[in-house]
Amino acid sequence: MQTTIKELDATKVEMTVTLPAARVDEQVARKLRELGSKAQFKGFRPGKVPPTLLKSMLGDRALGEALNDLLNVTYPQALEQNDLRPLEQGSIEKMDHEPGGEFIYVAVVEVAPRVQAVDYKGVEVKRPVRALTTEDTDKALEQLRHDYATWVPLEEGGAADGDQLLCDIQETDEGGVDLPNRLYKAIRVELGKGQYGPHFDGKMLGATMGESRFFDVVNADDDPDPSVAGKTEWYRVLVHEIKRPQMQELNDDFAKDIPPGFETLDELKVQVEKDLQAQLDRSLEQAVGQRIIAAVMERNPVEVPEKMIAQQLDGIIDQARRGTENPIDDEIVRRSYHDEVSRNLAWSMVSQSIIKAEGLALTEEELDTEVARFAASIGQDVKKARLNLRRAGQLDRLYGELQERKLIAFLRGHAAVVDEESAA
Repeated sequence: MQTTIKELDATKVEMTVTLPAARVDEQVARKLRELGSKAQFKGFRPGKVPPTLLKSMLGDRALGEALNDLLNVTYPQALEQNDLRPLEQGSIEKMDHEPGGEFIYVAVVEVAPRVQAVDYKGVEVKRPVRALTTEDTDKALEQLRHDYATWVPLEEGGAADGDQLLCDIQETDEGGVDLPNRLYKAIRVELGKGQYGPHFDGKMLGATMGESRFFDVVNADDDPDPSVAGKTEWYRVLVHEIKRPQMQELNDDFAKDIPPGFETLDELKVQVEKDLQAQLDRSLEQAVGQRIIAAVMERNPVEVPEKMIAQQLDGIIDQARRGTENPIDDEIVRRSYHDEVSRNLAWSMVSQSIIKAEGLALTEEELDTEVARFAASIGQDVKKARLNLRRAGQLDRLYGELQERKLIAFLRGHAAVVDEESAA
């Protein structure tokens, strides 16, 4: 099989596939035998029809089916051979075959952009550097108090910052008429966290169990969703339950309740500071990695086809629907995730180009090492851990994370990294 590729534009190619006459004849003969074993002709038993009669009666059908079979088999092979990633099924524009000759067909295929990354070594980035502070430790300890708090139903009084509400949220028009597919049931909202924007929580302060509140919220002019920026939205919120956290005093008794259990509060503080330092180091290194990616992408801009973005967004919407019984607004999801999906796809194409050029593909041995480390951390047999990861759909995710880590380590090793004092 021979293939030639002609680029029609950035995301469309014309692929010509030529199959030798011998392969076509072999497939036609095989198809004739298959048809002949089932054919019934008067005076002949099945499978005993003379070849000349069989060919004269079923030759055209055998040829048509043979060419169709060859097309179905060789088309995906030709795509793989030319490293083409079709965005949808291509169209067959032309098919040529003369008796005893070659079979040639021409397909037009819409594909992902073919990226050849350049100038990805030697990028200059700054590494944010900052020291751990007492305020960091105090915030972490306060968060621990919150994490280990006991949530108690509020019997009297209204909701305050820090309380957790279980409520139904219905979006309405200005007149209070319910908008279709805008009822969100059994939503938990922790006041003060701004889960529904900076103004929603303030409208719910003082609410009591069983109360229904109708109010409007004016979105900020710089809201990341341009379709709602500066606009007013109306909600009716029915409160089913209010819970208030009861937090322990920050003392030695509290420290004893924090796994694995600490004798004193000072011991807990030491561990918290170690964990915070490790977390800070990781976050600063992640910041370096993100800056390296941004620098590489600036040198390698990719125009991602909208069709690719739409396919990814379809997957996000499907996954969101499987995870909730509440309505999902497709358009909001598409607007909210469009740019992020576009950036991720662009980076995926650039990163794959670098991985291929530099021979950085993750090896099975590297994956096995990480699976073994994971198995040891949970006290599980390696084979069982791998099987469980595969069944949970996590093995591919782990592979992707390790591959990304390997690539970033390579790029960092070839980057000029300069420390920069950071305030946060």
